[in-house]
Amino acid sequence: SRNLQAVHDGSDGISALRLDLADSERLRINSSGVGIGTSSLTSGRQLTLSGNDSGLQISGSASGANSYITITPGSSASAYVGTTNNTNLNFVTNGATTSRMTIDSSGRLLLGSTSSIGGDTIFQVQGSGNRKAHFHQPDSGGSIAQFTNTTTGTGTSDGFEVSLNGSEDGQVWLYESGNIKFGTANSERLRLDSSGRMLLGGSSVYNPNIDGIGYANRMQIVGGATGDGLTIANTADFARINLIRNANVGDNTELGTISWGSESGQNPLERARIQCFSDTTGGSGGRGGELRLATSADGSYQPTVRGRIIANGNLTGFTGVYNDTT
Repeated sequence: SRNLQAVHDGSDGISALRLDLADSERLRINSSGVGIGTSSLTSGRQLTLSGNDSGLQISGSASGANSYITITPGSSASAYVGTTNNTNLNFVTNGATTSRMTIDSSGRLLLGSTSSIGGDTIFQVQGSGNRKAHFHQPDSGGSIAQFTNTTTGTGTSDGFEVSLNGSEDGQVWLYESGNIKFGTANSERLRLDSSGRMLLGGSSVYNPNIDGIGYANRMQIVGGATGDGLTIANTADFARINLIRNANVGDNTELGTISWGSESGQNPLERARIQCFSDTTGGSGGRGGELRLATSADGSYQPTVRGRIIANGNLTGFTGVYNDTT
């Protein structure tokens, strides 16, 4: 039998060159390109392979020799690697058929898996190790993961990022004027709002009415059950709360206040307070202080000072007997 044949197109021309082996066509060259294992070449493809588990192998001729597949599209054109039907595109290593990376028929990128693990996310990572992603900057600069959308813009100072900066500080950073929220059990537990306030247990800001003025505190804790509150513990020594005015002050200057109030809504009214004022003659070594105890009369939201414990420890300003409950 003939192993190399010219295939006529029915006229005087030759439409293809055909190579047979063992009475079967193995290779065909025509105006569309080269076909191996098929006589039906795909238009626009210069090389068409067909057969059971058909493939193309490119091997280096010696140890250390590299192998390449290079695609050079025309000017202003694109290069494509993909499938022509509704199947996955798999990438393998070590001559195995187990996929290391898959682009599935829905366009999802799957690392360590050939099928979606759920959630319909575009990028999915699955593996036996605990560490699923590692971002490394090969110099002393920062390493950043950035999240943006069409509202934030896509610049380097847009959106939200989690990063290690060039000073080796960890950063959770929102460039937009929004909130950063933390949640468990599908519920919000902690919020850093756009004004820099920390809201624990609530998402709305309380503005306590203290001495007739509404204050939006830098940190608030909101509970929803009996006993919810704040605990401060120290396993090595005594626990403490420090209220500090960060300034050099003269006499009769307020240093800190503990206030009590109640009212439904976001603007509770003040009922009582304990205040600390400076009580000093000033000058070198002037460090004295006094406590003032104030309560609001029924119908009032501005507490009046009822008595003081002054710098020398004496009580002043109190009226009535000490066990008076009326």
